[in-house]
Amino acid sequence: MRLLPLYNDYIFKALFVRNPDILLDLINTLPQFTGEHKVAEISILNPELPKLGEIDKVSILDIRARDLTGREFILEMQGNSHPFLPERLLLYWSKTFSSGIGQGMEYSALPKVYSINFLNFLMIGNTEFFHTTFQILDTRTGKIALTDHLEITIIELPKISKKMASLQSDLERWIYFFRNAHKLKEEPLQNLSSNNPMISKAIGELEFLSQDEKTRQIYEERLKADLDYNTGMADAYRKGEAKGKQEGILVGKQEGILEGEFRKSVNTARVMVKEGFTVDQIIRITGLTEEELFQIGI
Repeated sequence: MRLLPLYNDYIFKALFVRNPDILLDLINTLPQFTGEHKVAEISILNPELPKLGEIDKVSILDIRARDLTGREFILEMQGNSHPFLPERLLLYWSKTFSSGIGQGMEYSALPKVYSINFLNFLMIGNTEFFHTTFQILDTRTGKIALTDHLEITIIELPKISKKMASLQSDLERWIYFFRNAHKLKEEPLQNLSSNNPMISKAIGELEFLSQDEKTRQIYEERLKADLDYNTGMADAYRKGEAKGKQEGILVGKQEGILEGEFRKSVNTARVMVKEGFTVDQIIRITGLTEEELFQIGI
């Protein structure tokens, strides 16, 4: 049986939330987590996975974790491109960052939040590097950081075009594995295993997931949900584009995309209601207002 693709967000989360030690190894392959910054231990903050029949095209399947020092990590696998992905990543980071402080707490208590995003598509032009990290830096020198609390990392899987023999680092091996696991045969899988024990364990866990009937069913549901969502977004875009020809092309495109984004937030809110989330949590995660929730019957 072929392995399920790790660039699917459900399979990505299913593998790593069940194996924090493998996730820890992945995080520590990133260059910012070497030496004194190495992560010693992590705990998964959202280990829940949707069950069969609960998959929704707008469900959020990122991984959130915290280390012993209080640093928080958002890890996400993006299989398909998104029209406003940078803005969405910043929104998710800001919500996680702001949720780290309660009433009466000092600003110094706010955790450093790392957003680590694996993309199965190309997003950043003018560079051949697959790993890019963004911070808040001054525009004159580009070296002075306003704060070290914000750090967003983008890893573009298609930029790993190397052959197995030319992979030099554990990070490159992990990215190669994410990109190609579903089509690798026994020999290249053994080569990856021999270079990193945690990749070896990940291969075994992925084999188990791939042989599990319910996991494959949920994976197929997720594929269908993604297809439905992408089709809906494309339809909203086309409607917005047609409207734009009458009222202005730019305005029409923006309205069409925003309409699709609003529907996505509404669907997310309805799923969260079923899962027992509070109104405050729904507002914080979806970005909808209390009035908008009232209008849709929540």
